[in-house]
Amino acid sequence: MEKIDYFSTVPDPRVKGRCKHKLSDILIIAIATYLCGGDDYASMYEFCKHRGESLKPLVELPNGCPSVDTIERVISRIDPTAFAECLSVFGNTLVDDLKGKLVSIDGKRIRGSKSSNSCTHILSAWVDEHTISIAGKAVEEKSNEITVIPDVLDSIDLTGAVVSIDAMGTQTDIAQMIVESETDYVLALKRNHRHLSEDVKDAFTGRYTQFIYSTLDKDHGRVEERIYTALRPQEVLDESQYEPWKNLSSLVQVERLVTFSDGTERRDKQYYLSSLPAEAVERIGTYIRGHWGIENRLHWHLDVTFREDHCRARKVYAAQNLNTIRKLALAIVSQRKDKLSIRKRLFTAALNIDYLKELLKI
Repeated sequence: MEKIDYFSTVPDPRVKGRCKHKLSDILIIAIATYLCGGDDYASMYEFCKHRGESLKPLVELPNGCPSVDTIERVISRIDPTAFAECLSVFGNTLVDDLKGKLVSIDGKRIRGSKSSNSCTHILSAWVDEHTISIAGKAVEEKSNEITVIPDVLDSIDLTGAVVSIDAMGTQTDIAQMIVESETDYVLALKRNHRHLSEDVKDAFTGRYTQFIYSTLDKDHGRVEERIYTALRPQEVLDESQYEPWKNLSSLVQVERLVTFSDGTERRDKQYYLSSLPAEAVERIGTYIRGHWGIENRLHWHLDVTFREDHCRARKVYAAQNLNTIRKLALAIVSQRKDKLSIRKRLFTAALNIDYLKELLKI
């Protein structure tokens, strides 16, 4: 982990010439603390006190360990947009290009950051194939994800990728932006487009050319069958309905039937718009399934492994910047190729300084 590569572009929020501790030292100590299972400013100070010297030369610590107050003050005041760009910098070291890869866009609220009637809401871009978040931005209070999605998309070179977004981001201008980035899309369709969703749903009851792909999974005492059916929009919709959606090439229905060990069943259907051709239904189905990696492998670890929702840091930009630190820690520990779970890797790093140094590539 070369600190200059990742943090050299992050502006130091402190008065120049009056800083006793290097910004890169504070950030590396924060990331290493999360890699050892710590989750607050006091943990960062304790980690530095007991393990800081072992991380040299990655850290310098010219004046010893920064205090708890210093760590909190610095992290809460860093420009969150500039800091979040470190995710892209780190991602570029792992992913040569995004051609053919799925980039999932989804938001998450940090519940512990709640103040008054709102809490910090972060929109993330996730590459499940490489288990890494490559971009993130906070949704402003009294706003929503629709206003932030273009900024997140614009911060990434998406050439050749496939972008998946939940129903909130299913908007004609967002579809156009994705296509203009030489990228394909798979967009969830729900009742926020009531008339279109009803017409698409009805189309699957008609006798049109269908392209079908199915999967069958058995796990945890249940059997789950998914049937992906794709139609050509030009065959089933009026031109006024499909024309506003740039390069719309397929309408997709996902029918899911779950049979439990006691014989009970649960059935549901979901619908999608895609710029990929209907003939590529198997590929589309893989991308739809892959979208849930952002929930299962990013948001779940942030909440459960790194206890993000329990963190009550809310001063200035603290919640946003700690979210970026957790994502960097998750990306680092996820690249480790061994048989341990993420949680056990953190536990091992806390016990074994050599294992931690291997994670940080010292």
